Amino acid sequence: MQKRFVTTLLALVAAIACLVGLVACGGNAEPVAGNTYVFEKAEITKGASGVVKEESEKILNQLYAETSFSFDDENNFTMTAMGFSNSGTYTQSGSKLTMTADGEDQTATVTSDSIKLTITNNGVTATLTYKLAQEETGTITSPSANVAGKTYVFKELAGISSSEAEAVYEGATIAFDNNGGFTMTVMGSSESGTYTQNNATLTMTANDTTLTATVSGDELLLTVADSAGIVFQLQEN
Repeated sequence: MQKRFVTTLLALVAAIACLVGLVACGGNAEPVAGNTYVFEKAEITKGASGVVKEESEKILNQLYAETSFSFDDENNFTMTAMGFSNSGTYTQSGSKLTMTADGEDQTATVTSDSIKLTITNNGVTATLTYKLAQEETGTITSPSANVAGKTYVFKELAGISSSEAEAVYEGATIAFDNNGGFTMTVMGSSESGTYTQNNATLTMTANDTTLTATVSGDELLLTVADSAGIVFQLQEN
């Protein structure tokens, strides 16, 4: 498995050289504790127009498409981006939310159903909106979507055109037990770890690396990058 490369929101955005700081924006506060927020949209609000604005918004929306924030009741949060996760701590004072990870503070504004982050660089300002996820904790969308006790076998690559990669994963399997453990076997070598499932979202951790997958019907899509992943099919008994 590839090593975790996402560290903080700052590091992620710096990869495209567009972030220098985060500033709060207005809204009616709601406690974030116990909630998960998923990316909804990115909007350029100042400093760009026309084609430049359209292209900038397109890049930002593609970059953040798979990101989310989850907050527990003990002032800890986890950010998931491009299939990888990073954790930190947070404090909330009214509508002001401060998240700290790897020594960096990120500030956001909380409204009744969203978190809003504002990023500014070279006179261009953009607002990132994360919407409160639907509260369906513990509910699996369909019986076949519950991975416990099931084994999935490699089907195909999604968003990746590589015959070499196809050959590597040919015959690969992921087996999930009923006690939160999984084993992934690729080219005869196996690696084990733990997993949690919340509706269609699956989080898998092994050797300090965290990956996410989406379960839909009898398929499992393991995310490896933006718009790219590995599809596994439920193995028939």
